Amino acid sequence: MDTDAGVDHLLPQHDKLINLYNEARAATRSAIRAAQTGGGKDVDVDELHALERALSGRILEVSLARGQVAVADAAGRFTAALTKQAAGKPGRGERSAKPEDLVRLTTNLMQLATELEELASHMGGRQGEA
Repeated sequence: MDTDAGVDHLLPQHDKLINLYNEARAATRSAIRAAQTGGGKDVDVDELHALERALSGRILEVSLARGQVAVADAAGRFTAALTKQAAGKPGRGERSAKPEDLVRLTTNLMQLATELEELASHMGGRQGEA
């Protein structure tokens, strides 16, 4: 399997999954608003808030997985370009990654991991679990 084809297939799948989770979170937020205004008398608002946080965590997890795929792809393209350059071979219209692309993607991964850690600790992760 060609790695570019794999990445070109995986990234849109992650994007679709993230969009679906975002739609579910938006529906949950609408249900929370409806419950708070009295529209849902038998609805437990605390459970809806917990569901919203869980969906937010899942969005972050899928975003991290997507970012890891993107970083691995960019690192591979960067390494391949350096190898060809060192061998004196010209790159023929191939997608190559720049160092700043790798830095940007890695920084984004760190930010997502930090957000996920904060959400987990807010939900009772690591420190709050028995």
